[in-house]
Amino acid sequence: MKNDKTSLLNPTENEIKMYVSTHEEDWEYSDKLIYFPCVGDAKRLRLCKIQEKDARGPIRTFLLNWGMMGRVLKRKNYKGWEKRLAETLRGICNQLEEFRKLNLENTDISSQKDNVKRCYEVVSNIVGPTSAGKTLHVICPNFFPLWDLGIREKVSEERRGLGKAGIGRSATGYYNFMVEIQGFLKRYAKILSELSRKYSKSKLRIIDEFMWRGADD
Repeated sequence: MKNDKTSLLNPTENEIKMYVSTHEEDWEYSDKLIYFPCVGDAKRLRLCKIQEKDARGPIRTFLLNWGMMGRVLKRKNYKGWEKRLAETLRGICNQLEEFRKLNLENTDISSQKDNVKRCYEVVSNIVGPTSAGKTLHVICPNFFPLWDLGIREKVSEERRGLGKAGIGRSATGYYNFMVEIQGFLKRYAKILSELSRKYSKSKLRIIDEFMWRGADD
């Protein structure tokens, strides 16, 4: 399955199908057991009243058990992150409630640039860049995409090859990643819709499965 020419931003439809199919064979049960319950429970959180105990529920479970962020969040410098995260989420709750209503595929992302960057930055300051994307995703699963270090590095490399700036772990980097994902959603609308129906998952989750596999190749 090794293919050095596979592009994360401009793959073939067959490559998308192959990587997603392989991922589903290996990890389908993980989504059923953890991803969907956490997303469902997070949807019911009242963000403007969220407390530490709430952050220890679906968000903590999502980050540690599904997102495999334990090696980061269990470090001493992150001690007490659940309480700080709850405080942070209360501070941006109104904006996050608005984002909950949006779908990245059909949103004018440029009009949300400052709001996206602010939400990402304050959450990233608490849990780090990869966990920030995962936290925002579990709260607003149709608007915020998932990412990790491998995806960031490969997308950065491809963007530089196209004469664009690479993406880093900053708020600007995450916003630029969202722009790329929105373009991906539009270019591959047909195959993403097909796979979304087949696996009963959102298009953003399907893209993450493809990119996670592709970045590891």
